[in-house]
Amino acid sequence: MGCLFSWNAFITVTAYFAVQVRGSNFESNFESYFGFTFQAVNIMMLVLANRVQSRIPLKYRILPPMVIQFVAFIGITAMVKIDFQSDPNVFFFATLALVVVSAACTSFFQGGLFGLTAMMPFTYTQALMGGQGLGGVTVSLLNVVTLAGFQHASDIQGPKDAAFIFFLVSLLVGLATIVSFVLLLKLPVVKYHMNKVAIQVRLSSAEIESSIQNNTEGKCNPKGRPWSNVLSSAMQVGYVFFITLAVFPAIAANIQSEHFNATANATNATPAEKYAKTFFVPIFCFLLFNVGDLAGRTLAGMVKWPSFENRKYMWVPVLARTAFIPLFLLCNIKLGGGADNFINGGVPLFTSDWVPYLLMALMGISNGYYSTLLMMYGPGTVPVEDVEWAGGTMLLFLVLGLTCGTFFSFPLRAIICHCNPFVAGNSTNQTPPNSTFPADGPWPGLMGLGLDGFGPTNHVAY
Repeated sequence: MGCLFSWNAFITVTAYFAVQVRGSNFESNFESYFGFTFQAVNIMMLVLANRVQSRIPLKYRILPPMVIQFVAFIGITAMVKIDFQSDPNVFFFATLALVVVSAACTSFFQGGLFGLTAMMPFTYTQALMGGQGLGGVTVSLLNVVTLAGFQHASDIQGPKDAAFIFFLVSLLVGLATIVSFVLLLKLPVVKYHMNKVAIQVRLSSAEIESSIQNNTEGKCNPKGRPWSNVLSSAMQVGYVFFITLAVFPAIAANIQSEHFNATANATNATPAEKYAKTFFVPIFCFLLFNVGDLAGRTLAGMVKWPSFENRKYMWVPVLARTAFIPLFLLCNIKLGGGADNFINGGVPLFTSDWVPYLLMALMGISNGYYSTLLMMYGPGTVPVEDVEWAGGTMLLFLVLGLTCGTFFSFPLRAIICHCNPFVAGNSTNQTPPNSTFPADGPWPGLMGLGLDGFGPTNHVAY
């Protein structure tokens, strides 16, 4: 559950970061800097972790990063109470440094855990994937609760108070994670499987050394790895997350509710209009996806299709998920800068709220289900002495898919708005003159992501 809490924090508590970086050089694109920095550091550190895994005991590849990440979150929490209005650039770079630390720790922490579960039966990998899904649900639900609790506070203090509570809960989760891991290593079943793999590794090494001394061909190459066994599953899990991150959250968070009314305010808005402004995106986009993702990860522990023996057919459902991209693009998308969806001649094919709800539920369930099956199947295709390496390799391709999907969301955005997707507020369709929103939207700085608690923003150029 604690593996992805730091990542979820940086992509979910966007309203708080928008307040803190207001007036800086990064107020309109800080989300991109945080996201790309986290993923870039994450994948580089995963490569390093794979290379040093045989030199550093598993316990020390997991426990120290967990402690360092906990200390980093203490710093993030303390920064909520510090006034950065005089120089918001300081806050940005300090947070970016903590993003780097968190990403590096997440790489070793997560990679080590997947290596550990790869030594055990499939159900343990499913439990790890389910815990990650539960972390996503917890973060999304906490975001909705804090939005509801502080929606009447000021535009500055409300997000800060909500973020402070969020980070305090994150600290409690981090502490519980550290204690749980220490207790986990003491369980007899964990000791048994770790010792079993260690013995097999020593036997394999002895066979290789003996074959070299006798000038005969050994059973395996001491420098080689069974790439052909695990490559198919690794590519498939990468593609699952590539499709997901291509539309979630960068594109999906900009889908506007059919009940959205830009002229409505707290006094004259109907309940449906209030929901559309405040809760539609947090619930439809984040909470629903994470609930579906958790359901899929849980289902993978009960029903397996395709089965391990028929895993060659896994490409069929994995490739079928590509359909989510055009389906989401045909929904009622409103991008930052007042840009409407130019797909289908500017008229969205799906205007009902039930369509994005259904698509997001299906995408979440399929993401959790097939990613969990693949993370279980991959290590099962290699000899026992290579299962830890296989678990780390699967995670590396998973993160590679996340990173590529994040980058692919930019050309998708360009297709929608006919604009430069890397520059905010340059759409060819600007906010209408009679719009009642201020120039920087209801929560400043949330350019085009729709993560401000008020649904898709209607920004003009800064």
